[in-house]
Amino acid sequence: MKKKNADNFTIMIVPHSGSSCFTINVSLFFIKFLFGLLIGSMIFAMIYNTFYLVSYIYVKTEAERLSVKLEEYRELEQQLDYYVLKTQNYKEKMMELQTLGTKIRDALEDDPAYKFVVNKNNINKPDTTPASKGN
Repeated sequence: MKKKNADNFTIMIVPHSGSSCFTINVSLFFIKFLFGLLIGSMIFAMIYNTFYLVSYIYVKTEAERLSVKLEEYRELEQQLDYYVLKTQNYKEKMMELQTLGTKIRDALEDDPAYKFVVNKNNINKPDTTPASKGN
């Protein structure tokens, strides 16, 4: 004869209609196994959620740091655009000055008074060539 194990729990479901009862026998080992599985799942879920939370916090701080860098980059880009525009304006002005200087030199090239002043300045310039050591 089969020996009944005392480590069983019996659940009986008795309907009000008077029909037959429904009985479930569950061993204590199975209940401990389900409880351990539940605890293990909860521990795994807590570890996973902790990892997820740490990752989320890291991503959030990186996003904030990168948004600050993006603002700095945009400010620098605006400054760079400003200086590029200023440089282009200066180049245009230099080209205008060079053109104007060429036009003035061409206009004064045939002027005798200008030639006299240029020749006078060339004559009054001191000799800047170094003297030889032998003299």
